[in-house]
Parts: sequence; structure tokens; C-alpha cells
Amino acid sequence: MTHLLGPVVSTIERFHCTCIVEKSTKGINFVFLPFFTACTGFELRPVAGWISSRDFLAALAFRVFPCTQYIRHSSSPKYTPEPDLCHELMGHAPLLADPRFAQFTQDIGQVSLGLSDEWVEKLSTLYWFTVEFGMCWEGKSAKACGAGLLSSCEELEVCVSETSVYRDFNCSQAVSQKYPLTGLQPFYYVAKSFDDMQTQLREFTSRIPGFHNKCHRHIMCNEN
Repeated sequence: MTHLLGPVVSTIERFHCTCIVEKSTKGINFVFLPFFTACTGFELRPVAGWISSRDFLAALAFRVFPCTQYIRHSSSPKYTPEPDLCHELMGHAPLLADPRFAQFTQDIGQVSLGLSDEWVEKLSTLYWFTVEFGMCWEGKSAKACGAGLLSSCEELEVCVSETSVYRDFNCSQAVSQKYPLTGLQPFYYVAKSFDDMQTQLREFTSRIPGFHNKCHRHIMCNEN
């Protein structure tokens, strides 16, 4: 866990102690003790496959995380080009049990409500570079805090290697940046800290055209 941001490590350790796996004739059920919902109020809701960016982000706005139901093929255990149960449970679930990460995730979802398709896609891109593949500086080392990194042994090693390409995290640049969906990332945005990532998100989204919902703004400015 030396590659992970400090708060992520402690959250993962607490979260994994609460996960119970039950086997039945219908498959495998993952049962989360009250700890999960009690911490942040987030719920995992199974979906059959890909859903639109708008529907996905809208669900996050209400602390509902759409969760896939299949597991990567045994021939490629270290990496999968699309989300699977390993990604959801090893990556997203522990982070959603942490109040700050959960709030950050919900913030992106809340901002998306009522925006144009263009801005929904931009927020989806921002989600990719933060919630999925985000990194933060911790001392002199870049540490992983994105679910896509936590759930991929291969990419987790790559993102902290000497050959990794880092860019200073900047919301305005990230929302328009292209990225590969089916391979390792060519570079990673690294924020000064997770607090810096949160601050940038809120300052950036407050300037989005059409984001005039005072209720959402009040929530984002006052929740910690």
C-alpha cells in the first residue's frame, strides 16, 4: 500500500474488515455491514452494463453508485479495460466509505444535473482524471487515490514508476483532455493534495455556464 495516498490506506483497511462474501446457488453476494452506508450514505446499485454519462453522474448526485456485475477474465487478472466487480469493490467501494472522497464524487454528480450534453461529457472526463485515475502529492512522492489505480495491480505499479508522466492537476485542462479507454494511461494528473483537488473542483464548477442552481451551490459550499 506504499503507492496509495495516506487517507486511502486507512479507509481501505477499515472497509475491508466490513465486507462479507456469501456464496449461494445464485452466485456470490457481497454484504456490506452498516459501516458502509453509515459512513457516507452511499449505496451500490447493480446495473446490467454501460449506462450513459448523464445517468451515471445523476445517480452519484443522490449518493447512488451504479455497480457492474461481472468479473474480469482469468487470463488478465491485473488489468481490465472496462469496469468489473474487482474494480468496483477494490477501487470505488472503499473510497465511497470515506466522507471526503464520497463528497467529491457526489459534487461532480450534483453539478451535472440540468447541464448540456457537452458539459456532462466534460464532467465525465473530469471524473476520469480524478475519481478514476487521480493522484496527489504526499511529500515528494505522487500517490494514487483513483479507483482505476487501486483496482489494477499493473497500472498501480506503472503510475508510481520513474517513467510515469505527471501533469499538474488543472480542472480547465482536464475536462478537454482526451484519454484511452482500453489501455494504460499515458500520463496522470497530480494535485498538490486532495484538499487542492476539492478546491479546484468547486471553483471550476461554480463558473460553468448554466450552473445556477442555488440549492446545489449551497450544498457544495457547505458540506465537508
